[in-house]
Amino acid sequence: MGQWVDAFLDYLRWERGASPHTLRAYRRDLADFQQFFCHYHGRPAFEPLAWMEVDDQDVRAYLASLLERGYHRRSTNRRLSALRAFFRYLQRAGFRRDNPAAVLPNLRVPEEPPPALRSEEIQALLGLFRWDTFWQLRDALIFGFLYGMGLRVGELVRLSVEDLDPSRMWVRVRGKGRKERSVPVLPALQTPLGRYLDERALHVAPDRPHGFLWVNRRGRPLTDRGVRYLLRYYQLRAGLLRRLYPHLLRHTFATHLLQAGVDLRTLQELLGHARLHTTQRYTHPEWSHIEQTYRETHPKA
Repeated sequence: MGQWVDAFLDYLRWERGASPHTLRAYRRDLADFQQFFCHYHGRPAFEPLAWMEVDDQDVRAYLASLLERGYHRRSTNRRLSALRAFFRYLQRAGFRRDNPAAVLPNLRVPEEPPPALRSEEIQALLGLFRWDTFWQLRDALIFGFLYGMGLRVGELVRLSVEDLDPSRMWVRVRGKGRKERSVPVLPALQTPLGRYLDERALHVAPDRPHGFLWVNRRGRPLTDRGVRYLLRYYQLRAGLLRRLYPHLLRHTFATHLLQAGVDLRTLQELLGHARLHTTQRYTHPEWSHIEQTYRETHPKA
């Protein structure tokens, strides 16, 4: 894709702590724009210097093409954000004087609550987990860390054994921008976690020892892609019709805590959000929950 894109992705990885999933998304979005630019200008291939020729009209036409292709406004805004970040990097590196994506505002997106699993879907998943073997322990704990503690998948796979505080049963989590926070381990997970730690060293590849908490079946550190594959496996076993992915469990964690009465500030700390506004997205409960609360509390219901 060119040296500038590679340098930009290296910057995101090493300076901003971007996860592999985030890096793949940026690479995919920039490649999609390159393909559009060539088609739009009738060029056979995208030369690296073409990044210096891109103007706001190119970006505007690209956004219009995304909408014509049926992309959701939220997805279109994400691609615009990727272009803004990339051109901002080129500006700071002295390759461009302007940012052609910065002059375009985000498309207005109707406020929608993030998706969340229903309680019966969670129960169907929980019914699959066992605690007998090491791998069963690992899978159940990973599900517990995602749904029961609200971790991002990048935070989950970056955990090391040293991040655990066994005396207090808290875990140190490195979030976006390398920001750290402490999250309590659920009581139901504490004993299984102790068993997992006792057996973990037996399953680490002897030729490549590492300190990461989660181990794959080859003894290597578990990757975010491995976690997604794992969730896909349990989605099919549970018979869920919608795709099960790590961030859906994080959304479900936040939604269920709010419905249980947890205040926004506490939830903000648990999720590691820098801004309260981000956490407030979860304050739109499902209509079934609204109706239930209305019937239980309104004197005329």
